[in-house]
Amino acid sequence: MYNKNKEFLEKYISVFENLKEDNLDGLMELSSLDIYFEDPFQRTKGRSEYIKIFKDMFLKLDKPTFKVLNYSISEKSKNICFMKWVLTGNLKNNNKKISIKGMSEVSFDQNGNVKSHIDYWDSLTQIIIKLPYIGFFLDKMLRILFKYKHI
Repeated sequence: MYNKNKEFLEKYISVFENLKEDNLDGLMELSSLDIYFEDPFQRTKGRSEYIKIFKDMFLKLDKPTFKVLNYSISEKSKNICFMKWVLTGNLKNNNKKISIKGMSEVSFDQNGNVKSHIDYWDSLTQIIIKLPYIGFFLDKMLRILFKYKHI
């Protein structure tokens, strides 16, 4: 089972690292019909909803790129894999460069289709604190209350 999941995960990683607005079919082919996706901002169920997330990403980011830095397969639950990644790109509305670091927990069914993809990343320090107005106030509050130093 380990080798099969390694094969499934490496295929999934390849699709992610080569994701383009006009090739979302590869992602669709590797996801189950009832795939569950979760990140700090949304929870969805179903292949079409999952693909919409990436369509939306391409609407907001210019040349978004995922780079998987490392991955592993769970020793306790062999169908669960983990990926450490970074997403880079430029915001289309202001051309600001973004870089988001995160981890994904991915599980596969027996056919190699992704049945669950859960992203873990810090939305506060990587997105929210960089927003105009609210980000300024959150940064000040974190510095005062927690001796936070902006990253």
